[in-house]
Amino acid sequence: MPYLIRPLLFPDIKLDAGEKLWRRTALSEIDGVHKPYVYWNVSGGPVITVMHKEDGDVCSINIMRSSDYKVLVAIDPGCSERLETCIAQAF
Repeated sequence: MPYLIRPLLFPDIKLDAGEKLWRRTALSEIDGVHKPYVYWNVSGGPVITVMHKEDGDVCSINIMRSSDYKVLVAIDPGCSERLETCIAQAF
């Protein structure tokens, strides 16, 4: 299932993972972690990914279902366990 990961099309957009994440890693830069990235499914088939936390656990997750739009969900940190329980029950 091939897909393409690359830098954003508009490099002048200023996004950053934040100081907290920079301190948590000894690596200099990782695309998709320290720098934003975009990916396309180049085969036209489904893209499979799991729910995951990003940005050093700063209360956001991404949920992508097969070849659908990406849904960004921002939640209160105190509600993360409840969300994970709901997702586990649903899937």
